[in-house]
Amino acid sequence: MATEPFTLVYVNYQSARSLSLALASLYASENKASVRVIVVNNDPSEKALLEALSEELHFHLIESGSNIGFGAGANRGAHEATTALLGFINPDTLWQEPFLERLRDRFQIAQASLIFGLTLVDAQGRTERHSSGMAPSLKRLLQKNLLSFMPASLRNRTEPLEWTSGGGLFVARATFLDLGGFDTDYFLYFEDTDLCIRAKKRGIVVTKTPECRLFHKGGQSFSRPDVQKKYFYASQLTYFQKHRPRSEYLFLRFLHRCLGNI
Repeated sequence: MATEPFTLVYVNYQSARSLSLALASLYASENKASVRVIVVNNDPSEKALLEALSEELHFHLIESGSNIGFGAGANRGAHEATTALLGFINPDTLWQEPFLERLRDRFQIAQASLIFGLTLVDAQGRTERHSSGMAPSLKRLLQKNLLSFMPASLRNRTEPLEWTSGGGLFVARATFLDLGGFDTDYFLYFEDTDLCIRAKKRGIVVTKTPECRLFHKGGQSFSRPDVQKKYFYASQLTYFQKHRPRSEYLFLRFLHRCLGNI
């Protein structure tokens, strides 16, 4: 594992132009010998553009034929990878500095039993609020929505890390495949949380550091916020159905219906 490159998997949907910038930033920051890139295209309308881009930037392009969702697309990329280490990266991100060598060292120390999340930041360098955290529960969901009414001591407290965003997530390929990859019952959102929760149950460490950062523009795959919310709420219910007590799932489903989310 000492000198083997990472395979970085990008799942594309309406993001080909962002992807070209993402890969340019990657190659400007990291040694090209340290990375192989797989792009899984879920957007048939961008096939020709990505084929031209793959000729220019030398990545392996996989055509899924339709929008099969993030998790299913990421799984396809992982299955075609041949390296020991994988990274799942959003197309709407920009590399800011090299860190893959440091990351490889972390995996060696942990003997690959690790899920490592990159710190996603906005244009001002601020960490994205909802790119990692504790496992969702009904109590935490209600606390989050009542955050503005809570004392500052509770709003600002540091909580243990239990999941990290699939927009910048690294894992040993063997570990990922042993976990069954991302659960494709999630079309988009919460598949990363689900993966991390399942990993932690097996004693796999989930961690991140502020030194390994990506700029994340966000929201590039959706022109309509209502469609984005539809996928989010559907995946939230799926997560609660799989991982939380049935009473929490039923109460959350009731709330969604009251709010018109489902």
